[in-house]
Amino acid sequence: MTGFGNDRTGRWVGSTIVAFIGLSTACPLVLAQEDAVAPAGAKDVASSEQLDVSFVRTEGPRETLGSFLLLKDELETRVSSYLQDHSRADFKRLTTARDQAEELFDLSAVPGAERDEVAVDALTAMLDIFDRIEVPPLQSVPLAEDFDQSSAPASWRIPNTPLRIGQVDAGRRRGEFLFTPRTVAIAPRFSRQVRHLPSRSPAGMDSWSHTLSNMTGPGIPAGLADRIPRPLKEHWLGTPIWKEILIALLTAVAALLVLLSHRLVARRPTNNKVNAVALRMLTPLALLLAALILEPFFANEIDTAGEFAAIVEFTATASRSVAALWLFWLANQLVLERIIQSPRIEEASLDSNFVRLAGDIVGVVGVVLIASWGLHKLGVPTLSVLAGLGIGSAAVALALQPALTNLLAGLTLYYEKAIRVGDFVQFGDYKGHVETIGVRSTQIRAQDQTLITVPNSNLVSAEVTNWGYSNRMEIRLELNLSDQTAPDQMRWVLVKLREMLHAHPKIESETVRVRFAGYGDDSMDISMRVFALTTEWNDYYAIREDMLLRVKDIIEESGTDFSAQSQVVYLDRLEAPDKARGKQAVEEVAAWRRSGQLPFPEFAPDEREQLDDTLDYPPTGSPDTSKD
Repeated sequence: MTGFGNDRTGRWVGSTIVAFIGLSTACPLVLAQEDAVAPAGAKDVASSEQLDVSFVRTEGPRETLGSFLLLKDELETRVSSYLQDHSRADFKRLTTARDQAEELFDLSAVPGAERDEVAVDALTAMLDIFDRIEVPPLQSVPLAEDFDQSSAPASWRIPNTPLRIGQVDAGRRRGEFLFTPRTVAIAPRFSRQVRHLPSRSPAGMDSWSHTLSNMTGPGIPAGLADRIPRPLKEHWLGTPIWKEILIALLTAVAALLVLLSHRLVARRPTNNKVNAVALRMLTPLALLLAALILEPFFANEIDTAGEFAAIVEFTATASRSVAALWLFWLANQLVLERIIQSPRIEEASLDSNFVRLAGDIVGVVGVVLIASWGLHKLGVPTLSVLAGLGIGSAAVALALQPALTNLLAGLTLYYEKAIRVGDFVQFGDYKGHVETIGVRSTQIRAQDQTLITVPNSNLVSAEVTNWGYSNRMEIRLELNLSDQTAPDQMRWVLVKLREMLHAHPKIESETVRVRFAGYGDDSMDISMRVFALTTEWNDYYAIREDMLLRVKDIIEESGTDFSAQSQVVYLDRLEAPDKARGKQAVEEVAAWRRSGQLPFPEFAPDEREQLDDTLDYPPTGSPDTSKD
């Protein structure tokens, strides 16, 4: 992708890991002085002024131009050697010299994804230009101290050319003298303008662009390019057609393999969300792997150039960016689902929903940041785009106001823990069990099994009764006994009811309240209030049912009966209240009174302690009795 090989595999791996945050431009590399060939017109200057070019030097126009001329001769030597031997060592020296030469260009105005191609295009154009123009003697090129530092950034134009060497006024290379951004941009055009001039290349190259674009890396047999039919050696978009066809075929094969892996993963069923997300990660991993394998091969071995190289580099950068974003998002989801599968977090709970919300926020922010930098590398002005989004944020906020209201209400529910999944709640005319608590709304399964979806803002603003937080459940009863009930019969009934409730293992003894409450139109009323030791509604109704049946037994045993709302004529003697039982109840109350054991208004503490949990529940004969 650079006109000739570029050893950048390490940089691609690194850029992928940091999600294309980018790498700094490579530092100038050392060029051994004994391997450098002094350029024409510079030998006398190098000897007389002892110009130090052991390193690529950019402290002034003279040093920059001298470094370029030395590197030009080094490149000619390495290209000639590589074309003869096709050895990996010569190829590495060639790419090293090329990278050093690129350090002499100011590429600050070029998008990151295009810098390699632009730098190579500018370099090959400059090499062709300097093979055809007269190079000024180095002693005539100004030094940095020859410029007035108080004025604008210094620059010097190469005589009879539009090419300039200027001082960088910002960035990490501030103060260095490099070939200016305009020189980088116009060098290919100026190269075409001077192409009619004879080349004075010591290596005999008529065109650097043509020679380098037909080269291949050491991994491709040296004679392969010679055996390519002549029509396929023609250039299209700056690259030989046969290279473009080969790249298209390899890309198509890689895309097909990625698609097949994606379909295989999609067809594999799994009920575990963690496993499902992990399987989905295989597709972006395959895409990333394909980019990491193919791009170095395209750059180092096939070796593209020109506009086609820019297209390939753009596509590769975009593919890596998409794969990195995709992989980051799925990795974020994988961590979230793994947290949610913790035994302490229920799948449908508010905690799990807000863990997902937090993860989604992290994922979106991360994706936006990575995408912004990736687009910046591709030359898109992301800062301007983000600024534009900021201008429209007020309108977006107004449009999303209902959703934001429910989101904030969901946050309130989360922090206050007002309701939980499984709680039985009542708000307004609705009652039911909470099934799911989402970021926007809560779903409640009503007692008639309909599903009620309530916006979170409504739940926060309404009065909600949550039975799920109670550790017991209230039972209230009103007993209307016949107005023919004798006072001591009533006392007996009250005592036996209290005894039954204190002895019941599922009734809280401390809160038992059974009192004669007053007179009705044709009744004597008893008020009962107790708390069942349960939080489950099914258990509640079972305990209440057991209590009601025992109340019925006590009323019948007392010889009285429940009040009738109308006159009742007993046709059968067996249906009438048992007078003998009533007399027995009255006599038992009299005995309590004589012995000083009348349990009014309350039982004696020791007597109540003896009663606790003495009742059989579940009742004898129940299948559940054996479980206890």
